[in-house]
Amino acid sequence: MAEISIVSTKDFGEHLIIAPEWYFPAKLQANSILQAQSQKRVRDYFAEITVLQEPDSTPLGVEIFDLTDTLSQFLAAGEVSYSINSSKKRVAPDDLIISRLRSYLREVSIIPKRGNNFLPLVSTEFIVLRPLHNRQDSHWLLPYLLSQPAQTVLRWSQTGTNHPRFPKFVLLDIPIPDALLGIQSRIATMITEALTIYENGLTLYPEAEAELLNRLEWDKLTQPDELFYIEELSELNKRERIDAEHFQPKYRRLREHLQARGAERLGSFCTIPGRGVQPMFSERDEIWVIDSKSVRPQGVEPSETDRVSREFYESPKGRQGRIQKDDVLLNGTGLGTLGRAACYQWDKPALADNHVTILRPDASICSPLYLSLFLNSLPGQMQSTMFQTGSSGQLELYPQHVAQFLVFVPRNKNGSIDHAWQQGLAEKVRAASEAKNLARQKLNEATALVEEAIGWK
Repeated sequence: MAEISIVSTKDFGEHLIIAPEWYFPAKLQANSILQAQSQKRVRDYFAEITVLQEPDSTPLGVEIFDLTDTLSQFLAAGEVSYSINSSKKRVAPDDLIISRLRSYLREVSIIPKRGNNFLPLVSTEFIVLRPLHNRQDSHWLLPYLLSQPAQTVLRWSQTGTNHPRFPKFVLLDIPIPDALLGIQSRIATMITEALTIYENGLTLYPEAEAELLNRLEWDKLTQPDELFYIEELSELNKRERIDAEHFQPKYRRLREHLQARGAERLGSFCTIPGRGVQPMFSERDEIWVIDSKSVRPQGVEPSETDRVSREFYESPKGRQGRIQKDDVLLNGTGLGTLGRAACYQWDKPALADNHVTILRPDASICSPLYLSLFLNSLPGQMQSTMFQTGSSGQLELYPQHVAQFLVFVPRNKNGSIDHAWQQGLAEKVRAASEAKNLARQKLNEATALVEEAIGWK
């Protein structure tokens, strides 16, 4: 059904924006409700921070965060870098960052405190907000910007074609309802608790990966980068590929190292990996759709808006993408997301989209949680790079190649599989995932409390 707004030319305002989406009825309604509750704006409490870090002046040991690192509204674990290729924004603990790009509108997060040596840099696509007064914090603003009225305003304020984004003045001019200020302290406390839970859980995952690499004797595997190497034509024919990257000697050494320590071919203990399906989305339906953005090392993070109907889920096409509890999901496409894995721990039915590969391991050989940990570890990621195909514009990791991965499955002295060790690592992965889910639950509760306080239904 078409929705129409009729506006006067005087409503174009000083920015003279005439795009019809700008005047979408839902946005006008949300703006009207918020403006009726206060004369204060975001800019009355926060300043935009625009300090840049240039590539030629990068301090040692910075951690760089992109848009995908805030998909759960909590900042993911960063990777230390000693150089950057483009300008980044400098941020500090307790700054609030929000993405202004269409696909990442809900990516709002607080920069946490992670020790004295924590030097975070973020993409320039983030708008960075910092409280105007030292005695204020930014925590209470997070659930408000995630609330339906604020998101409605941001969604219909995007301009541009290839990469739509909202102008920064839209964010700074969002009204701050008096009712929100009345529960400011309570909301800030809830978000602080959520951040503490999340950050405590974040330490468990790297501990598990470090224990995995230690037993694998990763430090004994040398990784020189040869500039010249030779491969037999028969091997090219056998593997049915001729891309030079696939045959790099470091991958041969990796697989020999794994085989010498009892690795098993993934396809030998896992039903044939299969891709999900292209979904028919509907926000009002009940079945989650799990896409590449939802597959995170600390667990699957379903989107609240990406859903399909139960009818589609039950259809012959939908059955191909059905996810069961304890399935391991692997990203099969995308630069930066390729090879990322997560174990599905939810009881709710879900559907994998066509960019996600479903793995269903035999738990008597390999624990699903342990498998997801291994696939995200250095040896797992190296094999994802080894078997990837395509160019940087559209990288692919096909199910038949995933089946050839070697997975480290250590054994006891008597030759039996060391399930106790696998389970120990799996429990750390589970605890990290549960901490993240609990933190997200508290954030959702805070957001619901904000919407109730401002009378949004």
